[in-house]
Amino acid sequence: MTKDIKKDLRTANLIAVKEYSEEFEDKAELIYKRDKQRAFNSNTSIKFRPFLASRESFFKGALLLENDNQLILTDSLFFTSNFKYSLIDNFDDLTIPPVDTFPEQVRSDVKDYLRNIDEGIIIGRAQFDYHI
Repeated sequence: MTKDIKKDLRTANLIAVKEYSEEFEDKAELIYKRDKQRAFNSNTSIKFRPFLASRESFFKGALLLENDNQLILTDSLFFTSNFKYSLIDNFDDLTIPPVDTFPEQVRSDVKDYLRNIDEGIIIGRAQFDYHI
């Protein structure tokens, strides 16, 4: 005997896929419920970050120790952060200014950031997310 499996996929109480009606859910019997995930998730890894086609040379890069964190405050409110520490990089010679400064050259800001990436721990991201 085979039966179709009905899916109900949710993330942070947002419904991604729901293949059954409310009536089916009201009449259903709960046989297993997975425990809630930890309130704090963390992952530390080594990542390679390339920077291509600068005026100084074609290839620049860094080997970074990165820590990603997620703090689940409620079912709908999260705090996410990313911290980076440069183990090795070759960004110090990114010094050639843009040819024209109008309109503003985004790569100039990126170069300033990359030149200072070896100054200690860098905050890559620190944000609150609220899902309605």
